[in-house]
Amino acid sequence: MENGLTAAVFLLVLIIVTVCAYLMAWRGKRLWARKVGAAVVACVSFWIGLGALFSYAIPSLDDLHNPEVSLVTGVIGNLIIWAISLAPLFVSARCLSFVFRKSDRPISDVDVHIG
Repeated sequence: MENGLTAAVFLLVLIIVTVCAYLMAWRGKRLWARKVGAAVVACVSFWIGLGALFSYAIPSLDDLHNPEVSLVTGVIGNLIIWAISLAPLFVSARCLSFVFRKSDRPISDVDVHIG
């Protein structure tokens, strides 16, 4: 029970930090605050992506050699799992590209003009 509570609190803190950093990265008024928020989101996304990659994506390759699983099912399942596992790594790369960019353009490619 104690280990489960510790894991739940850790995940809750991780989610709160990620959401706060995400909001700071995209809604921050100062450039340094947006860059710090983007760096935090990049770090958290990177570790989540690596965890998913080593925990789910790489072991799912065994289904391609398993005679009990059809080849089509194995390929489709692997494509889905690898896409989900690689998505946080792409988010991390996108945030890091904003952090190390010299201009102060927003992260999105679409320019939004309000008013």
